Amino acid sequence: MLKKVFFAGVIILAALDVFVPRHEPHFAIDTIPVFWSLFGLVGCLVLGLLGKWLLSPLLKRDEEYYNNE
Repeated sequence: MLKKVFFAGVIILAALDVFVPRHEPHFAIDTIPVFWSLFGLVGCLVLGLLGKWLLSPLLKRDEEYYNNE
């Protein structure tokens, strides 16, 4: 239930970003609707996947790793 509320809020905010007028863009990319939201989402996903890829060899252990003496 909470996940649905969260995603509904994200969609509503993204829709508002399309319709709310922007004030003076500093960069050309500031004129693209929903760009910064997508940029943050992609950045988060890349960091998560990169971290998982880099750290998984360090964190994975054999099932019997701690039982061996």
